[in-house]
Amino acid sequence: MPIRGRSPSILTALYLIFSFCILNVAFLTGCVPGTPEQRLKAGVAAFQRGDTAGAVRQFKGALRLDRNFAPAHYNLGVCYATPENRDRSIDHHRRAIAIDSGYADAYIALAQAYQRKDTLAAAIAVLRAGLDRGLSAERFHSNLGYCFLLSAEKDSAIAHYRRAIELNAYRDEYHFNVGYLLSAPAQADSSIKYLRRARQLSAEPVRVAYLLGCRLLDKPNRSRSEAAEGIALLREYLARGDGDPVKASKASEKLANAGVKQ
Repeated sequence: MPIRGRSPSILTALYLIFSFCILNVAFLTGCVPGTPEQRLKAGVAAFQRGDTAGAVRQFKGALRLDRNFAPAHYNLGVCYATPENRDRSIDHHRRAIAIDSGYADAYIALAQAYQRKDTLAAAIAVLRAGLDRGLSAERFHSNLGYCFLLSAEKDSAIAHYRRAIELNAYRDEYHFNVGYLLSAPAQADSSIKYLRRARQLSAEPVRVAYLLGCRLLDKPNRSRSEAAEGIALLREYLARGDGDPVKASKASEKLANAGVKQ
């Protein structure tokens, strides 16, 4: 008779074999439990609480489970959106688009990465490619407007911001940027119209006060009511402005030129 406790039962032996198989599978898959979606969710949660390194580990784990999981590439691109990792960020956003050609967020993020790298031509090409695919037109037009603004191509910037306004008339920054770009004296009325609308829409209207006040006081043949509006806006800016000493100095100078005693 065998000594009790020394010889495993058939059931125990089967359990040990089954456990060994599970461990073998875990080893062969890189010890990555869960699904790509679960890893993605965990990575997003880590990123949101400020644990970028933990988020990277989770997104890489998702890719070990499925190397064609576009959201993991996109989110790795977001994690690497720092100057020293810019090329890695670009690579992951490009991979996300290669896997899913309709991934609008990846197009936008890739264009912004190129823009921060001062390769505006590449950023513009990416955004145009997204538009050609019929993706989220408002966002693509607004980002194209910004790229053209940075490259000092005013007419193209204005055209894209105006197209963005046609698609969403309630974004104050679109109106503000058009008003800013319409800087020639002959464009004063149009600039003022856009800036007034930006001020109406803005949650912080004082941010628009400086530029709108300057446009009104710089306008050739301005009316008395326009002069009064410009003076009030620059006074508001000086009282509640952003503390920019250059703007504050210019605002004071324009008020003095308008005959306002301070």
